[in-house]
Amino acid sequence: MGKKGKAAKTQEDAAPSEEGAEGSNITGVFENDFPLLCTQSGLPAIPVRVLSRENQTVSDSNPKAEYSVLVDGLQEEPAAIQTLHLRGWLVDERIVSLLRKALQSTMLTTLDLWNTGLNEATLEQLVLLINDLNLKSLSIDGNDHVTAKTLTELIRTNLQNLSLKCCGISHEHLSSASAPLQENKTLVTLDLSCNHVGDGGACHLASALRLNRSLLSLVLVNNHIGNRGALALAAILVQFPLLHEEIVARRWLLSQRRTEDELSMPDVEKTTRSPSVVSNMTGKMSRLDKDKLSAGKNKKNDSRKEDKQLKKEDKPKKPLEAKKPKGKDSKMGKRGAEQPSDSPPLEMAELPHPLLDGVMDINGCPHLAGNTTLVNLALSYNMITEIGLQALVEAIRNQTPTPHTPGILRLTIHHNATPPSSELVKELDSVLSKRDPLSAPTEQDVVDTPA
Repeated sequence: MGKKGKAAKTQEDAAPSEEGAEGSNITGVFENDFPLLCTQSGLPAIPVRVLSRENQTVSDSNPKAEYSVLVDGLQEEPAAIQTLHLRGWLVDERIVSLLRKALQSTMLTTLDLWNTGLNEATLEQLVLLINDLNLKSLSIDGNDHVTAKTLTELIRTNLQNLSLKCCGISHEHLSSASAPLQENKTLVTLDLSCNHVGDGGACHLASALRLNRSLLSLVLVNNHIGNRGALALAAILVQFPLLHEEIVARRWLLSQRRTEDELSMPDVEKTTRSPSVVSNMTGKMSRLDKDKLSAGKNKKNDSRKEDKQLKKEDKPKKPLEAKKPKGKDSKMGKRGAEQPSDSPPLEMAELPHPLLDGVMDINGCPHLAGNTTLVNLALSYNMITEIGLQALVEAIRNQTPTPHTPGILRLTIHHNATPPSSELVKELDSVLSKRDPLSAPTEQDVVDTPA
């Protein structure tokens, strides 16, 4: 009876405390809010430690990381937390839920959850947290319960940097995540070191990189990748023929663009062309287009009459003159207000789709220019022989960089089945050194060089 009584008492105490946590006031200072929410939820108060300016690094064996939350941000602004570290202790659904509440009014951009025992349920809560806070960087290294569904949901977020070291990711995970990664427009770096990607997973990643034009760095260190995976990755670095599905998608995109151009053409003509040109074109328009054009002319005539009346009435009608352009100005004002906050998505939207740009016809078959957006490719500690390395070197040499996409600038290939003394390794170093913008001699260097 004593144990049951204690258990019932703890449950009774926990119930009101959870209600108190939900109704508690968030001050906006994470160092105070999170321990308080833990106490109100019946959990021990987890201390929050702020990283000092002298010690900004967090290692896997840091003793401070045990049962504590490390934060890094601007000391002059308590709410300006930029980085949050939870490392080496179990993070369950309750902790993630409390984090979502305590981080509502913060400026968090980076979340590090190293070896925290995340499972499918907590990872689903984590995806919600990412969307709520609009995180930019996430590291969940050492959590080996990442499912294919969770990986797909993580890639569909707006993350820019994603680290999944030692997460048990195999080719089955990447099979379902290949399509979302191909459509992703925000992810810049992806680290899949020390997983089970293999040749199959490398092929799925290569399939995603055919049309992905946002990923700059792909790390596949220690993933049991052989020549088949290396050949697949090398094939997408240079021009390659389009598949049937890609040709169909290209035709659909072209039809959509034509439709948009046709719909926007009358508006452009009304503002740029003279009335005589518009009147000449009415003979070629359909009856419905004529009705629309005549209606537009009637509106213009009505507006001219109103302008004349306003000029006659002068002062009493000046407020009406301000009302008339107010509708147009208000729309432009909204666009102008939204543009600064949504500037990165607008820039990505302005980029042409790969299937609409860079497609060339070679012997009657449409080919797409290779992926020159990827800058860093790490393939160390795999099983690539000289066959795969030869394909990678030739692909990098035959790339056609653009001013905005320089192509591969760094390829790490050490500790593979290719000896370091191989001529291919030296050839790779020579090709990459010519591309390296830091190693290229400048004009000043040439002038200062003695004769």
